[in-house]
Amino acid sequence: MQTNGHISLAHLRWLERTAASVARLDPLDTKIRGALDALSLPKEKLRGRRIAVTVGSRGISSVREIARALCGWLKDQGAQPFVIPAMGSHGGATAEGQLKVLEGYGVTPDYIGAEIRSSMEAVCLGETPEGFKAFMDRNAWESDGVLVMNFASRRWWISDRLAGMVRQVFGREPLAYNAGKVQLLAMRQPH
Repeated sequence: MQTNGHISLAHLRWLERTAASVARLDPLDTKIRGALDALSLPKEKLRGRRIAVTVGSRGISSVREIARALCGWLKDQGAQPFVIPAMGSHGGATAEGQLKVLEGYGVTPDYIGAEIRSSMEAVCLGETPEGFKAFMDRNAWESDGVLVMNFASRRWWISDRLAGMVRQVFGREPLAYNAGKVQLLAMRQPH
């Protein structure tokens, strides 16, 4: 395409967000605890269990408050929660870097009331029939259960694929709760 050197551009406009795109859950702690209570998990199934809680780096607002509410609820049930970073290569793909990312979000042991175990060690859980290997953080694997906190996008098929992988690898249905933009998926490793 030939031009005379002048290309007209569309008029530019300033856009400013004046309101959040998703309604805020207030009070957040109460909503999360209520949703978890509604799952009717027997306390004796959690009492004394070491439960890993994943905290990622992908756009979850109020992530520190959510992590604190999840760990607090688990402690109220008698569990021993701890947080693991779930962020792939963020933080330079190092355990120390991922701790710094969590600290930057305000997710610290003092704030959430639980230990943070950061490691890049992984365990191969198995392989799907298509040949894809599934890996899990070693700290999560050695726990008695995992509570996954992640961003639930409008791409619902991602959650379905994750649930399908849980079924294939663990041979059981995942326990899931979807609250707006945060999805909680709990699974227990077979012992």
